[in-house]
Amino acid sequence: MNFAQIDENFFISGMPRVKADFDFLELQGIKKVIFLFRPAGSSEYLLEKKCLAPFGIEVVQVPYEKSIKQLIVDSLGLLENKPCLVHCGVGAASSIVAMAYLIRKGYTPRKAKHEVWKKFGARVILHADDRQALQEIFAERLAAQGKTRRAGLARIRGKASGALETAKHKIRRRPGR
Repeated sequence: MNFAQIDENFFISGMPRVKADFDFLELQGIKKVIFLFRPAGSSEYLLEKKCLAPFGIEVVQVPYEKSIKQLIVDSLGLLENKPCLVHCGVGAASSIVAMAYLIRKGYTPRKAKHEVWKKFGARVILHADDRQALQEIFAERLAAQGKTRRAGLARIRGKASGALETAKHKIRRRPGR
């Protein structure tokens, strides 16, 4: 099972399938599992709920029946201040939820993507609707901060171009040339 800790109380993974996976979740102190899978009430969900009950782990299903943006919003709304695992079949949808989580915490979409890739150890292919949903969440965060997406991106680009100008300046001023 792929598994990554995004922050103190937020974890993502693929679907736990064997007893060793369930034991591992208990060892990590997971208290709640958010199961991203379709259809609602699937046999996989019911089986997982039954397997995790003896460990005292709550299992909640967020059916992947709507847009990816709605899946993200619904999933993030269920996170609590206790160790929570968000998982799907192989880790693709849960990775996108993790990226959205990091964007809401202040990351840019690009930095969030690379952070999740680094922690999860796998590159998840983002489709157009995934990228669009993450961009919308980024724009919503900026709007809540009283900024525009354009201003946020300009600030990021400004830092990059400022670093480039500093590097050019240092190269031009090398002693002995």
